[in-house]
Amino acid sequence: MASIAFSHFDSPLRLSHPAGQLFIHIRTTLLGFILAAVITVPAGALTVIPPTFEELVAGSGEIVRARVISVEPFLATSPDGQSIIKTRVVWQVLRQLKGNNEETLSLDFLGGRVGDDEMRVGGMPEFKKGQEDYLFVEQDTRVFCPLFAAGHGRYRVLKDENTGRAYVARENGFPLTDVSQVAVPLDEPALAARAPEAVTPEAFEAAILGTLGGNSRADAK
Repeated sequence: MASIAFSHFDSPLRLSHPAGQLFIHIRTTLLGFILAAVITVPAGALTVIPPTFEELVAGSGEIVRARVISVEPFLATSPDGQSIIKTRVVWQVLRQLKGNNEETLSLDFLGGRVGDDEMRVGGMPEFKKGQEDYLFVEQDTRVFCPLFAAGHGRYRVLKDENTGRAYVARENGFPLTDVSQVAVPLDEPALAARAPEAVTPEAFEAAILGTLGGNSRADAK
């Protein structure tokens, strides 16, 4: 188990984690109130160790292509009874590549902003209404980042501004030119490729289904 402590006044906290480091910023304007929330989470709840593409596909409980339809931050309670902020993101499922056939997908992420209070988690994916993504979802979503390997579990569907061609990008916005790049850290500058070089959604889905093999499925909504 790993424990995370939060404090206020925008002070960063570094968590020593078997998989790397997690940075968390908290801001609160409540007078006379010090936020000291301590959350106990499974050690593998948020990992910054990049998986291989094969590990990503095999380890995910659900894989979908989906469009964000709502993003709602809310106050929640940690397992030890402390107040925290989470953000609930709901997607319309467009393609179900692995897992149960669902019309929508709802996931809760640690962090967000409620009024003047804000909790930001370094490395946590953030979403906006209308965005389209491929999501690789953890088998157990009751963790503070329910995507497999955090940002490595999200791939954005974007369009080339010059040609209108749809392509797949990583969480950091860099075009994905080969599925082997899944195993490269998201802050690796060598992956600053151009949109025309990126894989298409069709090619990305074909790679996913090919990796799933006999257990593959692709249900369009």
